[in-house]
Amino acid sequence: FESPRIMFSGDKDDTLYFSVQRDGGIGWLNIREWEKTHDAEKSQGWCAPDSKIPKPGAYGIAYNPVDGSIWYSNLQLTPGRLIRMDRGSNPPATCSTQVYEAPYDPKTGAGGNHTRAIDIDSNGVVWTNLQGEGILASLDLRKCKPMPTGADAISGKACKEAWSLYPIPGPTFQNDSHVKSDNNYYMFIDKYNALGLGKDEVIADGANSDSLIGFNQDTKQWTRMRVPY
Repeated sequence: FESPRIMFSGDKDDTLYFSVQRDGGIGWLNIREWEKTHDAEKSQGWCAPDSKIPKPGAYGIAYNPVDGSIWYSNLQLTPGRLIRMDRGSNPPATCSTQVYEAPYDPKTGAGGNHTRAIDIDSNGVVWTNLQGEGILASLDLRKCKPMPTGADAISGKACKEAWSLYPIPGPTFQNDSHVKSDNNYYMFIDKYNALGLGKDEVIADGANSDSLIGFNQDTKQWTRMRVPY
């Protein structure tokens, strides 16, 4: 399979996960098994998404340290979507899929754009940037009332109450106040306070402003770190 993004889970097998670009879903390599046996068949696996999910595939990928689920962003569709996959006990036969669409606010025009980057903090909250409009979005499944099941789990329409939208500060285009002139292409969670701004600081990149943009979850304050030149 083709994969645009990879990430290590940090689980007991140090599993390396791949987002499957063309058809969606995930693949993985069990590093512990590979180093022990060098058996490619035993060391790898995959989960295809539910057949009812449209084909445009996966981009960013993230591992949830709380429940072991794997998430990816569905890049080419609007509204943007995040896909949650659970491997189960005997993948690929036991793989399951859930879909969560980014909400859209018709009053303000905010939300609903492409999801690209994705990462998950130490509490299991999923973060993504809505790239075309300069919004940082979070999805906290603890807020779902109730958790979606059956058809609701793959419709993407359930659990809108679990989303929060945070406009990234910066100038907008003159003819559209909802579109930022900066390009917030990717993001990650600073789980270990490497930058000194606090554990689980959310970091978005400002590709058009030569910067990293930090968001503190507790204070809701932003910090822009400009690359000097």
